[in-house]
Amino acid sequence: MPSSHWTLGAATVVIACTLTASSIMVPPGWAAEVRSVSNQVSPLVRTSPPAKDETSMSSVWFSLGANASLVRTVFAALSEKAAATPEDPAPPPPPAPVDCAIVTCVALTFDDGPMPTTPGLLAALASRDVKATFFVVGTMVQHRPADVAAIQAAGHVIGNHTYAHPHMTKRPADWLAGQIAADNEAIAAAGGIPSNLFRPPYGERTNALTQAEVATGMVGVLWNVDPADWADPGPEAIVQRVVSAVKPGSIVLLHDIHQGTVDAVPALIDALRAQGYTLVTVPELIGSPPPGTSVFSGPKPPA
Repeated sequence: MPSSHWTLGAATVVIACTLTASSIMVPPGWAAEVRSVSNQVSPLVRTSPPAKDETSMSSVWFSLGANASLVRTVFAALSEKAAATPEDPAPPPPPAPVDCAIVTCVALTFDDGPMPTTPGLLAALASRDVKATFFVVGTMVQHRPADVAAIQAAGHVIGNHTYAHPHMTKRPADWLAGQIAADNEAIAAAGGIPSNLFRPPYGERTNALTQAEVATGMVGVLWNVDPADWADPGPEAIVQRVVSAVKPGSIVLLHDIHQGTVDAVPALIDALRAQGYTLVTVPELIGSPPPGTSVFSGPKPPA
């Protein structure tokens, strides 16, 4: 007996046709729908034992005789019911990418972690629905791998701040490249995704470092706003210093190793938003410059 299958919502309707008879099998609960289609439907209305390939569904069969047009009518009614049955809502589309050449953007960056203060910072950022960029140190990553995994899981960007936070001066390119590679290995081992963003400790730049960045595919990310939070001036001072110095496209240097910085973050985000800034990650701000480039800020939208 030839048969055709149509999937309607969560149920499968099977219509089997022969030269002399037509039958339709519907799930329990749809019998009333079928009976209302036409008074020509005289239900045998028997519950059939489940077929071998349908052991999870008991079925109600209605004999429709040889009237093929009635089969089509019944099928149309079932199709309408299926169309009217609400389905699981589609997931919301991902947010549109931010164009910082048009939107006034600022990127918050956090250096030297992870530390015991990092979970509190993640909570503060989550409370304001802000994504940031973390430049982590390999030795600290190995001490606190769960924090790195949490940074990644929260949707933040993880950048490279060397394995041991050494000075960059008087170091050969291959040694510096080894520091970068070791930090990336530690990030990956902790469950993070290494990026191509590198922040040199102390902001030091040398020709050898540029060579190391090119060799490892890294972009040097500096900053143009530094509230000196490393001196722990207190949350209010940090907020005031950033807000007074920030400009469209600014990259803000902060450190999640200080509790005062963590405490300042919610008020800082609120103040920046009040001035019309959109908080973004470094990749959203600067795009994809070539390896060996030193970046201090992002684009400034036209006035």
